[in-house]
Amino acid sequence: MKRNEFISYVKAVYGDCDIESELSAVECRETDGVTVFENSKVFIGKDYYEIHIKRKCGKPVLLHFCVYGVGMKCNVTPEDYEFESYENCEYIIL
Repeated sequence: MKRNEFISYVKAVYGDCDIESELSAVECRETDGVTVFENSKVFIGKDYYEIHIKRKCGKPVLLHFCVYGVGMKCNVTPEDYEFESYENCEYIIL
């Protein structure tokens, strides 16, 4: 599901929690993601995350999910590259 669908789903299931700020915080972190596909111009990766959210009743829940992202490479050398762009595309609850 897309990011906004993921947020809406979590709010519907767990109550009106502050998922947006929690999600933004974890998305900024570096992770040891998995390379799904890579060539000289494109990178597709999968990152695993977990966040603590509180249900309406106050009980905390640990939510595990992964995010697939697609990036366009630039400044490619034999040893390294940078991303011209990178977008998180698909959010999946585990």
